Amino acid sequence: MYNSNYPHKRPTTKREFKEARDIMSQQYQSNDDNNDYRFAVNPETPRGEKREEAISLKDWLITLLISAIPFVGVIALLYWAFGNSSEVPRSKSNYAKASLIVYAVLVILFVIIYISFLGALINLIN
Repeated sequence: MYNSNYPHKRPTTKREFKEARDIMSQQYQSNDDNNDYRFAVNPETPRGEKREEAISLKDWLITLLISAIPFVGVIALLYWAFGNSSEVPRSKSNYAKASLIVYAVLVILFVIIYISFLGALINLIN
């Protein structure tokens, strides 16, 4: 018989393998310090928060189409990024914040390039 007090003994028979598996599964289920096993089965995060459901492909396509519309997309991104957090899923909020950062960087680069070309054009005219 497999001795659970001596964990270094390797099981050799089918019965010992089964007993070792049962003991290990009981240890994982009862051990509060080890969240790895429970995290995969438990619908709550380790901090006890409820997990959000994944956003479907259809919702992501709608999100991308709305954010591609000029002016309306920016307003929608602002709402998703900084709006009511209970209505907007966290992944969509993070996507909106990242998109706004990328848009801000692109606008700054566009302004720098525009000013440099405008300066070069003024020098050519004079």
